[in-house]
Amino acid sequence: MKKTLKALLALSLVLAVLAGCAPKKDNRTENKAATEETKKAEDSSETIEFTDSAGRKVAIPKNVERIAPVGPPAQQMLLTFAPEKLVGLTGELSPNQTKYIKEEYSKLPVFGAFYGAADINMEAIAAADPQLIIDIGERKETVIQDMDGIQEQLKIPTIFIEATMETMPEAYVQLGKVLGMEEEGEKYSDYCRKNYKEITKGLSKVPEDQRKTFLYTGGENGLNVISKGLFHGEITDMMGKNVAVLENKTSRGTGDPVSEEVILSWKPEIILFQAKSIYDKVKRDPVFSTMDAVKEGKVYETPSAPYSWLGSPPSINRYMGMLWLGKLFYPDVFEYDLKNKTKEYYKLFYDYDLTDDEYTEITAKACLNKKSPALAGLFHIEKSFFAYLIQPIKKKNNVIPIPIPISCQSRTASGIIWAASAY
Repeated sequence: MKKTLKALLALSLVLAVLAGCAPKKDNRTENKAATEETKKAEDSSETIEFTDSAGRKVAIPKNVERIAPVGPPAQQMLLTFAPEKLVGLTGELSPNQTKYIKEEYSKLPVFGAFYGAADINMEAIAAADPQLIIDIGERKETVIQDMDGIQEQLKIPTIFIEATMETMPEAYVQLGKVLGMEEEGEKYSDYCRKNYKEITKGLSKVPEDQRKTFLYTGGENGLNVISKGLFHGEITDMMGKNVAVLENKTSRGTGDPVSEEVILSWKPEIILFQAKSIYDKVKRDPVFSTMDAVKEGKVYETPSAPYSWLGSPPSINRYMGMLWLGKLFYPDVFEYDLKNKTKEYYKLFYDYDLTDDEYTEITAKACLNKKSPALAGLFHIEKSFFAYLIQPIKKKNNVIPIPIPISCQSRTASGIIWAASAY
């Protein structure tokens, strides 16, 4: 009996020693994690009052981590500012866009848009469980009722931030406040403010009677015009005189269809085509080929990577359009280097280091110095003039036919280079 008792006592002692040697549970780590989770939950439930651009006072989460855009301008602006907070998109991203925007965002669910296509899927937004719904861009007449309607239907705070060319700096400030990204908001705002001021200051030096007249058009036949006074034409109207004046016009970025007779009745100095229109065959087109702007080679296609520089959507991308048109319309007034400006924009808004070749590719049909549209790219160059640029090649008549890429940065000497059109 005594031996059994001693054995039990010995076993108890061993177990006690082993228990003492076992690693102790770190309650501090658990408590810290629990505190952080509690704080996160409190921040998520805590709200602040935000007055949006429509004057609506909306209670929004203090800590916003999940956002749903309800329009293309909002999507594009948020992709450049806080893409990691997006829970979905209003439209799919194309391969042309995912080159500059991280491809991971193309996998987000698509909700559709409230305005424009008007194909918004409220159930899809609700399923994505955003903390906040945002619309950014033009202030529609019905914006208050529209935003209230979305908010009441989904029971999710919904705000509107106006973003015109003039108010874009303030839009980024407001966006920074909403998302708790004040420092970033100020940085983006400063960029917009600086460049907008530079352009408006330069335009003030151009007399009204010297403003360039232009036609901005697109569509399969080039007959869908962006008329004067539209939000989608805000940037072009700012930079020159739009000859397309229509009484009945829509607010869509695809423009309003007009007849060939109407096109011919306008006599713009410059024609701007949207991407994927008829730029490449304009010299053969029975309508456009008769226009002076085409005959004089003052026809350009709007750069469109990753978004059109003139709109579609009408968002921050239009700042590049503003800088492009400044150099295109008034090169003697605006002396900045467009390539450097383009690289600065792509780095800030897309965190993308644009190369010289990529710049040339993007602006290939938007060049400032080419003589005619849709050139074959074959130029004849006197060998004596370019002897210091190219290795001499023996040819008859002392003339070398050589292909040269059209570049917005090139400079040519009158009488030395002439283009051979393919048509």
